[in-house]
Amino acid sequence: MNKKFKLIIVFTFFGILSCYSQIDYWLWDKIIINDLKGGWTSWDNKYQIDRLTLNLSKVGEEDTIIGKIDSTLIIDLFNSLNTTLESNQDPLLMFGKDSTWLINNAEKLWYEYLENQNEKAKIDSIAIQKLRNYNSYKKIIMKMQGTSWTDDYPLVDLIIINKNDTSYFQTFGQHQFMLPWYGTNGTIYNSNLSKTIGNILPINNNSNKYRLTGNYFNNSLIYNIYKNYIETEIETERAKSKYKLGFKKIGKHVLNAINWTRYLI
Repeated sequence: MNKKFKLIIVFTFFGILSCYSQIDYWLWDKIIINDLKGGWTSWDNKYQIDRLTLNLSKVGEEDTIIGKIDSTLIIDLFNSLNTTLESNQDPLLMFGKDSTWLINNAEKLWYEYLENQNEKAKIDSIAIQKLRNYNSYKKIIMKMQGTSWTDDYPLVDLIIINKNDTSYFQTFGQHQFMLPWYGTNGTIYNSNLSKTIGNILPINNNSNKYRLTGNYFNNSLIYNIYKNYIETEIETERAKSKYKLGFKKIGKHVLNAINWTRYLI
């Protein structure tokens, strides 16, 4: 992470901690969204929304209008700022889904994850049944927020300005939806806040727009569950199929070898 980007995070974060105002949709004058990223690729996009016109423009280029923001997006934005959906019992809630959704769609999600790969019916059955065992991997889902990597530094600031106060919200989450948000109302786990900001941002390949809107979330969800919860059992089943006659004798050693391989990788 370069020095400039570190300073942006540090100063903005301390700005957040020192700001405790009550957000009101009818009082805001200007909304600023800073869409930043450091690392191997980087960008620094700064946009603003004018309250009177709802026009979106780049900061410093107010005469060049990018587009007009739908007022319902502004309402969704303020509603989301006051709602956190974090739950250890059902961590999917923060992503706008729940355990019932995953259990009911386990088969569909598995086949979408496979795309054109063909698996044996027994392997499909194992994966689908394990996906329906929601309580076993809730901790895996909880980890799909925050930061995990050292070569990727996304950052989005939301700054709400009115005549009397300025409120700051910030996220540097690396996963889809970029949760959580930190700001005036504490820590917010609510993908709708991220999606709303993502939908406000203009289309741009150099942007956090698609990470905010959760592109490929379903695929990432099943991948994380598979690698951490399903893969070992499926690899064991494949080994059983390959070594039908001798598996009773060597099965334990094969399973140990699989686990060691995953550890080394």
